[in-house]
Formats: sequence, structure tokens, C-alpha cells
Amino acid sequence: MPNEQVFLYINMAQFPPALLHGAHIASALPVDFVRTLGVSYVLKVTSMIKVTSNITKQGLLAEVLELEHRAHQLMRQYSLDAWMGLSLTVPQLKSLFFISTHLNTSPGKLAEALGVTPSNVTGIIDRLVEQGLVHREENHKDRRVLVLKLTEKGQSILANLRERRSSRMQEILDDLSEQELNCLAIGLRALVKAAEGLDRQKDMAGND
Repeated sequence: MPNEQVFLYINMAQFPPALLHGAHIASALPVDFVRTLGVSYVLKVTSMIKVTSNITKQGLLAEVLELEHRAHQLMRQYSLDAWMGLSLTVPQLKSLFFISTHLNTSPGKLAEALGVTPSNVTGIIDRLVEQGLVHREENHKDRRVLVLKLTEKGQSILANLRERRSSRMQEILDDLSEQELNCLAIGLRALVKAAEGLDRQKDMAGND
């Protein structure tokens, strides 16, 4: 029976309980299989699936947070290996990343972001300037304020680190099956949508 074949594929795919419902299941089934039976039929069968699970939403949240933490640790370890080849301290590297993502970064803003005193951040900036990674320039709107900018050398270092991280992520993703990638894409799309929704709410609240 065709519906038995659908259930067989579902069992083989080993879907997480949170993704066991019609559209998500149908999207991960083999394309030729779905085309043969017809999309409407497959959706009809998968929509009838009822999954009973003792996993609560709080339990799933805890598992997701733990998995995110483990994934971050694995990626961070790879990043640390790449950073070890640089003659930079952690505060200096943090400073490069902050300056690269925040326009018109002043020494005061950098000190606040790093959680250090103005005198301490001056030393960090001096070392970065000496290495040719950062330069100071006057703020066009207020010449009393100095703005920190990355040099081409500083930009090149960060670009190399990001490229190595992307390459590592590509290696990991290449090891996943098409069905696993599809499930991952579904979860990431939901995560991005939720994050964007929260950002919009914060923007609206700030404009009130």
C-alpha cells in the first residue's frame, strides 16, 4: 500500500518529534516518490500522522539550548585553533571584531564593550595601531572625538578567520544527508523568523 511506503520512509528518516507533522515530513520525502504518488496524496497521508511524545516544550527548549551550546563549543574550538597562529591577545581580537561591526567606534565605546577602563583600552588600541591593524582618525562631526577604523591588514585578518570558519561549517554540512539538511533548514528558518519578529517588536517599542 502506498501509505505504508510513506510511513516506511518516515521511520527511515528518523524525524525529531518536533518535526513530525504533514508539511515537514512531506518536504523531506524523496522527490521521485512524492511525484509518483502525487503531492496531494502524500500530504493527505502525512497530515493524518499523530505523534504522542512525553517531551514537553520546556524539555525541547532545554535540549535545543544544550545542543546550541555544544555546537558553539565545537566551532569555537576550531576558531581558537585558527587564532593561535595570530600574535594577538583575546582583548585585541575582540576589539578588531567590534570595530569591524560598529561604525564610528570611539575608544569610549570600545572600553564599554570590552568592560575595561579607558586607560586599559588605550593600551589595547596602541598595540593594534603598532601592528598596523587599526588607525585613529577624527570624527567628521566632532573633531574632538577619535574614531577607530580597521586598516587593510586588519580587515584581511578578520576575513581570513571568517573564511576558515565558513570552510569548517561547509565540511560539517557536507557530511549531512539531504534529509538532515532539510530538517536543519526548517529549524533555522523558524529561528530566523522568530529572531526577526522579536527585533521588530523591540523597534516598535522603542519608537513608541
